[in-house]
Amino acid sequence: GDEDKPLCWSTSLPSGSNTLVDCPAGMSVVFVTSKPSKLRVGKHRDVSYQVTLPAGFYAPAPAEEPVPIAHANLHSCVDTVGFCSPYVADTPELATHTEELQGEALPTGDGAYVAEFTSDLSLSTAQGYTVIAHARFSNRNGTVQWDVAAGWLGVEVLPAVDERGVGNTVLAAVLVMSSLGAALALSALAGLVYYFRHPVMKVSQVEFLCAMCVLAVVAEMSLALLAVPTDLGCKLRPFLWLVPITLLYTILVAKNVRVWLVTASAKRLQRVTYTRRSVLVPSAGLLGVQLLIELLSLALNPSARTRRDLDNEEVVYECRGEDDTLGAVFLGLEVTLCVAVLAAGCVVSALTWDVVARLNESRYIAMAVYVTAAVGGLAFLTVAAVRDTPSATALVSTGASVVVVSFTLAVVLWPKYALIQSGVKLASAEEVSRRRWAAIERSHARTASDASTAAAAAAAMPRPQSNTSATSECQGQEREALEQLAAVRNAVQPFLDRYMQGLYMPPSEWVDVQRVVVAAARSLTGGEWGLTPKSPTGRERSGGDADGAMRAADMASFLEMEVDSPLPRSTGDAACAGRAVEVA
Repeated sequence: GDEDKPLCWSTSLPSGSNTLVDCPAGMSVVFVTSKPSKLRVGKHRDVSYQVTLPAGFYAPAPAEEPVPIAHANLHSCVDTVGFCSPYVADTPELATHTEELQGEALPTGDGAYVAEFTSDLSLSTAQGYTVIAHARFSNRNGTVQWDVAAGWLGVEVLPAVDERGVGNTVLAAVLVMSSLGAALALSALAGLVYYFRHPVMKVSQVEFLCAMCVLAVVAEMSLALLAVPTDLGCKLRPFLWLVPITLLYTILVAKNVRVWLVTASAKRLQRVTYTRRSVLVPSAGLLGVQLLIELLSLALNPSARTRRDLDNEEVVYECRGEDDTLGAVFLGLEVTLCVAVLAAGCVVSALTWDVVARLNESRYIAMAVYVTAAVGGLAFLTVAAVRDTPSATALVSTGASVVVVSFTLAVVLWPKYALIQSGVKLASAEEVSRRRWAAIERSHARTASDASTAAAAAAAMPRPQSNTSATSECQGQEREALEQLAAVRNAVQPFLDRYMQGLYMPPSEWVDVQRVVVAAARSLTGGEWGLTPKSPTGRERSGGDADGAMRAADMASFLEMEVDSPLPRSTGDAACAGRAVEVA
């Protein structure tokens, strides 16, 4: 039967023979509790049902006298049993029944009798069931016993909830992935320790590379906390996974900022001081901000293992604080911080993508940042979509973390190991200086040719005619000074364009640039001008003192050189000379 059409059995007493008959008008049993589409093995559920007897059923008793209900309970049969009735024996894993209840059906205003019962339903196997509500009662003189039943058909029973949040298969997959990621990070760290004193590692800030590997090991080994939430794990997870991951990429971004600053200053011929502290300070600053966020979250809204029952009888265990609003605020701060780091990394990576050098790691860092941003963003959206499926959440989170961290370590460190294995040898500072000086000498020959051409062009320029007016004479001399200064710039610029094809220029070699500048200027002016580079420190040195030691920044603004005497030596008009100096 079902809720719309209950079944009734009439039993003659005391013979005990029962017969399936049509239910008398007004006799029924119906479920008060809505039929569940799914149940969970071992989960207890209160099910209420109502028994109704027709008017006059207990005659000739007074209308106000209740009808005793001798038996009421729930019976459950697996679908393989076939026809499920109150007379099916209680058989474990096939047919079960709840505890027997007794009560009374009370008269209603229309003469009928109604009784309501609530039974505790709990099923033991994961399969399809038929659940029936059953009530038994007798007429007033006890000669006829009635059984009435109505059923739920096709009730799906799901496997019991794993208190760990995921099944054994998913947990094993998470452990395998995290172990592989941690093993890769440990092998990378071992390689760094082995080659710690190699020149290639020394110029790569190997201390920060080791720190990155240690952070990767901690993050990968804590991935099991993502799959199996516990009260302690929920509190430690941000410190063991999120903080190390964010700090790892902060170090990478800071290293790329170093390349960008060096490149930008080199293009402007400016000196920039960039030490290990320049990587350490921003990394430590961002670490402090993130720790502050996590500590405030721990103090104001501590996260704990929380069970969340879904409408479809699914159960999700997750880390969540008591205040959902505060939890959303702190989650937003965490996401904003991570997005800011990756966004900064993408911008700096775009600026340094075209910087090419054999020992330069900017392009590899850029690849790691781009892949992390893409995979991380996709994983975040996927986890949000499958939030109600713990197994999928655990697999996606773990897989994305292992992929991005392993790819980052591989793409940043593998080229260095390959370079070391190739037997490359880095030249000493003296050797680098010697080779550069040889290149400068070769380039100087080309520059001298450019300077001679520019000098000839400047000499061919028409000179202003002498004028008795002091103003006209000064204007002509100003124009001459500007023309000659432009000729100096034009002569030196081709050399600098060629020289700037190299990224890194040791400060001690800037004096070589000065020599070429001074040589070009003297070639143009016949040795009559003295050029003084403008020094950011306010110090000035004679252009002819090319052998003196100079700061790298002293050549930073060579195109803004002051002209000691912009006029030919034969001109002695101090007023015009002063004006020409100001113009130049």
